[in-house]
Amino acid sequence: MPLAPRAGALAVGLALCAGIGLLSAWRLEPPAVVRKDAPQTEFSGERALGYLKGLIGPGGTRMVGSPGNARARDYLVKTLGELGYEPQIQKRFLVSRRFACSGTLSNVLAELPGSDPTATAVLLSAHYDCVGAGDGAGDDGSGVAALLEIARALKAGPPLKRSVIFLFSDAEESGLLGADAFTGVWSEVRPSDGRPAVSVPLQEPHPWFKRVGCVINLEARGSRGPSLMFQTGPKSTHLIEALATHAPRPVLGSSFATVYELLPNDTDLSAFRDRGVPGLNFAFIGGVEHYHTSYDDLAHLDPRSVQHHGSNVLPLVKALADAGEASSKPSELVYFDLLSLVVVRWPAEFSVYLSALALVLIAIVFFGLTREGHRDWALRGLAWGGLGVLACVLLVIGFGQAAASWRWPEIAFPADPAPWIVLASALALSGGCLAAQLAWRGGFWGTWVAVWASQAAVGIGLSLSPYVGFCYIFVVPALVAGVAGLVAMAVGRERPAVAALAGLLPLMASALLLAPLFVLVYQALGLQVIPLPELARWPALAIFPALTLLGVVPLLPLLALRGSGRGALLFTALGFALLAGTVAPGAAVYAKHPARQADPQAAIPGRSGDVPRRVDLVFNQSFEDEGTGAPLQIDASWLAFTYPVFDPYEERTESYPRGRGLPLPPFLTSATSPFDVEVASPWVGLPPAYRAQAAPLSGAQPPILEGLKIEVHGEGRLVRFRLRSPRRARMLGLFFTGSMDQVGSIRIAGQLAQRWRKHWCFNAPPEGLEFEIFLKKGKTPSVPILVIDAEQGLPKTGRVLRELRDSVGSATSDRADLHVHSATYKL
Repeated sequence: MPLAPRAGALAVGLALCAGIGLLSAWRLEPPAVVRKDAPQTEFSGERALGYLKGLIGPGGTRMVGSPGNARARDYLVKTLGELGYEPQIQKRFLVSRRFACSGTLSNVLAELPGSDPTATAVLLSAHYDCVGAGDGAGDDGSGVAALLEIARALKAGPPLKRSVIFLFSDAEESGLLGADAFTGVWSEVRPSDGRPAVSVPLQEPHPWFKRVGCVINLEARGSRGPSLMFQTGPKSTHLIEALATHAPRPVLGSSFATVYELLPNDTDLSAFRDRGVPGLNFAFIGGVEHYHTSYDDLAHLDPRSVQHHGSNVLPLVKALADAGEASSKPSELVYFDLLSLVVVRWPAEFSVYLSALALVLIAIVFFGLTREGHRDWALRGLAWGGLGVLACVLLVIGFGQAAASWRWPEIAFPADPAPWIVLASALALSGGCLAAQLAWRGGFWGTWVAVWASQAAVGIGLSLSPYVGFCYIFVVPALVAGVAGLVAMAVGRERPAVAALAGLLPLMASALLLAPLFVLVYQALGLQVIPLPELARWPALAIFPALTLLGVVPLLPLLALRGSGRGALLFTALGFALLAGTVAPGAAVYAKHPARQADPQAAIPGRSGDVPRRVDLVFNQSFEDEGTGAPLQIDASWLAFTYPVFDPYEERTESYPRGRGLPLPPFLTSATSPFDVEVASPWVGLPPAYRAQAAPLSGAQPPILEGLKIEVHGEGRLVRFRLRSPRRARMLGLFFTGSMDQVGSIRIAGQLAQRWRKHWCFNAPPEGLEFEIFLKKGKTPSVPILVIDAEQGLPKTGRVLRELRDSVGSATSDRADLHVHSATYKL
């Protein structure tokens, strides 16, 4: 029987984990920016930044239909022409089949022809529009600038075999309309004779789409961080292989792709994935607190992130464009990078065999422990070790739930998350130390077998599930543990240092895989609290403390070393608990700091942070006219939309699907018109807003329904009308304020729309929008609707509110400030 490691192995293991964590954080830093005097065939972040400045111009939103959008489009056409391309514009009005929106968009396209006209093309995509908040330097000006620099570098290099198409899409932020216009809008039709469903084009794709063999999309969900490959299209094995071979600093993992598939997010790649096109999606996600706000500007953008985009994508594109047609491999991959140096990957179907192999190796080690009359000792050790693992899981999850119910930040990305991160880590390590009191009875080897056998078993379960992308987190350390355990069994009977490798090597493997996850998961999700199923008997769980469980369990064998002493372990647990108790009041004080009374997301003096509070202001002048012939009833109000956050303790409703908003911003109490302290939903389907009375604007006119025609049918009525804005506002909205039971099909400009309660049209035609709605017979003779027209910005009377908001460092988001006219009608 091999000896157990000496107690000092625990200190060595903790030191190694700390070193690996620091090394991983350093490797996740983007590379240095390459100067503009670099060779013409290389990607220069400094040159790309020049393109970005030209795209942004004098600043302001590039939302579809805005003057900034048109200016950016002109810049793209001019720049591509100067680079030797022949750009073209695809303009189309499109009704989305995936969202309740429509709009007029203008994609910009260019092509670098390849030497083989029969080969499929490589398509590079980024969207040049942005949300209404501001400059959109990161999302997605960074992607557009990177594509322009790649286009320049490819033009300066030798000819390529396959053509490269550049798609600068429009209206991505308004429902992926640009990508859908390029790929076409399709519908699944199932023949009545039982044959398989077929795809029928409702809107024909761009002619170039039929030549696309693969797509690479560049995005941003923040203002800094490494360029992360976070999503793949179908049959993208050859793309991952090319990225692993040619990218100098890849950051990727099948776990990232699996998490992303669980989220309700979309990018332009979604349109290509729906059409079966292989693809890769890249984005940097650090600084998400600036995402979709007016802080997404050049001042907050890290140019190194743009450099990382180009450093990885340019050689990847060259490799793909010089390669032959890829064979369609049916298998998907499990993959991950090690310190951005090498990419480990294997076919997903092999995962279950690797997990089983790890379990077999660990079982061999266990049966070796039962030899020479030690069977009872080994079984007893395994039982106590298993109890220790179970206790660790329950304690860490329990502490995570306690943190969630105690006092978690009202936002996922506070200005200084350190108090909560320290609290989460302290609670998790306390749980591990307390669980080690049980594992101590099992000794090192009993706990070792329990830990790594359970890791291998989890790997088998994940390998057989839709979440196979996660399995490497458990499979690889378990394999390392099995091999190290066999070595210890063979040569470590009289050498504790060799036995220590059985505890240290799999721990290091876990640290290598988990360390980047800790960094990237916080960047992606922050200090989120998620709901749990009712059967769990817990209403919610804080992600960060629970995630720490993955790092604590591999420590258990070293925590169970007898030389460490039970008293020392108990003292350590108490120390961590004391640390948690010390930090918790500090976090509470931080939450109530006077600086946060002026702005709940403001950084406390002496702490770092540049996290704006998001407040959108809306001036709404409503006109009540339900066909009674009476004079219009006019009401005007100021609305303040605070950035909504998900609250698992409050029931979500259709009218407020994202939970609750932040409390009334204190600066609004200084406004001339007091805002209500209670929130209310001004329009169905939108989050609640704080409201203050406003003076109506003289001469304002409501959006109107023109050419109203009603055709009576046996099952109901077909209502046709044109929705038009007298002031030619470019955003139009239609909301069904009552029951949807009587609403049948909806067509907009002749295109079938989703049967949803609301519909937004972006960049609407000046002459208005044609609606055709079929209303079924029902209990009520008419169906009430609310129609809206909106322009970005506030009327002059809103200057004081804007100044109050800007004085405390708040920001706008998504649709930004709006000047809205609304009216009610009955159909």
